[in-house]
Amino acid sequence: MNILLHRPLPADALETLRRIAPMAEFRHDPKSDTLPGNLDWAEVVFGNPPAALVRDRPNIRWLQIVSSGFDEYASLAGKFVTVTTAHGVHAACIGQQVIMSMLMFARGQLHFGECQRQAKWDRNPAIPFSLSGQTLGLVGYGLIGQELARFAPLLGLRTIAVKRTSARCPSELNRLDDLAGLDALLQASHHVVVTLPLTPETKNLIDARRVALLKAGSYFYNVARGGLVDESALLDRLRDGSLGGAALDVFAQEPLAPTSPWWSAPRTLVFPHIAGHHRDLSTDTFNVFAANLTRYVAGRPLDNIADFSRGY
Repeated sequence: MNILLHRPLPADALETLRRIAPMAEFRHDPKSDTLPGNLDWAEVVFGNPPAALVRDRPNIRWLQIVSSGFDEYASLAGKFVTVTTAHGVHAACIGQQVIMSMLMFARGQLHFGECQRQAKWDRNPAIPFSLSGQTLGLVGYGLIGQELARFAPLLGLRTIAVKRTSARCPSELNRLDDLAGLDALLQASHHVVVTLPLTPETKNLIDARRVALLKAGSYFYNVARGGLVDESALLDRLRDGSLGGAALDVFAQEPLAPTSPWWSAPRTLVFPHIAGHHRDLSTDTFNVFAANLTRYVAGRPLDNIADFSRGY
């Protein structure tokens, strides 16, 4: 069995993998210039090589990627290769970033940060506000949504959610609907967080009509994919002052061009698709791969298999 490790690895990673698969041959090579030859050699790949390079190599039986989303690998649907994801690894950090953004808005940090840069002492008590009693609306209720629902009671938030399939409302939510309830959620929420994967069903789900439904003075957060939201309509509402603010970790086109209007959008926090990342993420994603390699060697079903028919 030939295993290509196309990722930086934590210390002692190779020793761990050799204990799991003592008969395998490993190549650890994160470089892109040697990737085509390495893919010709490999049966198993750990990393995120371009889908176009994987598609025509039937020797590759299993690809373990380090992201949760796999829309860039849609062309591998129905092919010879099984794709598994790092689903779940990023949820805690993404939840923390959303909560951080909410607190920055609530405590007036955009204003006071600018005051600090201007050496201006401004104790205006009308600028911060309390989150207690406000409504958090979750568009999607997977692991990220569940992480946010865990935090919400600590901040005094009422939490409602929609998801693509009907389900019984869990105790941590005040209401759970399918997507038919999305319009009502947008109108009712002080904070709207988008966590859904990008699929043909969800593409442009928050279109211009739905952006217009957002409550006046509310805050919008996207930690999913830019293609879910009409960004022009959202920018218009920020510019006309009818939204309290936005915190965006993802955009339809990434990276943002230097000329993008989002760099100067009013009351907006811009993040470079970093919400799920942290300094020890390579260890977390490696652990997902090591656990799945144990299953692969034993002939057991793999965890987190990408379901291309559902898109998640």
